[in-house]
Amino acid sequence: MPKISVIVPVYNVEPYLTECIDSILAQTYRDFELILVDDGSTDGCHAICDAYGEKHDFVKVIHQSNMGLSAARNAGIDVSKGEYLTFVDSDDMIKKDYLEKLLMPLELSYADVTACKIKKFTSNEELQDVGSFGRHERVSGIDAVKELYDLRSKNNIVIESVAKMYAKDIVGNIRFPVGKLHEDDATTPKFVYAAKSVFIMPDELYLYRQRAGSIMNSGFSIRRYDGVDAIDSCIDFFKKANETEIVALARQTRCALIAKLYIMAALTSKKDIVPPQYRMTERAALTTLRRLLPDDTYTWYLAQLHPRWLRPHAYLRKIKKMLGIRCN
Repeated sequence: MPKISVIVPVYNVEPYLTECIDSILAQTYRDFELILVDDGSTDGCHAICDAYGEKHDFVKVIHQSNMGLSAARNAGIDVSKGEYLTFVDSDDMIKKDYLEKLLMPLELSYADVTACKIKKFTSNEELQDVGSFGRHERVSGIDAVKELYDLRSKNNIVIESVAKMYAKDIVGNIRFPVGKLHEDDATTPKFVYAAKSVFIMPDELYLYRQRAGSIMNSGFSIRRYDGVDAIDSCIDFFKKANETEIVALARQTRCALIAKLYIMAALTSKKDIVPPQYRMTERAALTTLRRLLPDDTYTWYLAQLHPRWLRPHAYLRKIKKMLGIRCN
């Protein structure tokens, strides 16, 4: 049996798929299986997957009708044989020591989940290895979930399910919600909560490609509210576990997300499609973000929505600093 199962959901990413797969095949750690789940691609991905499957006996290829990212990941989980699981999106890449570094703390029984940093890049950008900055950190699963939801945290661990390795037994019966966006928001907190400990490393081992046509860079749409549903499912989960502090933090995250989405709708002249239960004034959205987010993040949203308000805000911020009043 392989030690690690690498699960790659594939859908219409022909220009990037070979780079993704080759980065996985170039790993310094070799005891793994690669599961390519072709989710009904209509470009050349079908043939690319089959070519790698025919060439390498440790590469499994699944073809299914188009059901979305969650269904593809779930299909990979269901056929996986490894003791540990990691997810790589098919337009991204991983550094050659990704598997080796994420596996080590798990093998030493030091953690049940490991997480690394994500480096964002564009297709025309020359990738440079800048090393790692920061410190390694070991926290409990509960504390890691709190950090996921803490809007003022340093984001040592992120909500994305990629850039992590999981002991398969903590994944258990948890699956990604089929047909929904923001699938990571519905699952990563549950995966992490199941871990006794989480090992967080500062190394940028996962390379996240930013491209205009990707699901999460496609602008505002009604489907963005799947993120609210995802948080609601986790709130229900943590209520049942009597984790009151996590529930409180998750509710703050929910409020901030609803406010952000309303601002996105306002910026794209789509306020009319915002569901009635999530409608508010622009001032109310900004007030919510000012209350919940770090000042730098709030200032960015203010600049997008009302640039003329930026100068008074900056002036007030300067006065506060002069008076020794902390800007949150």
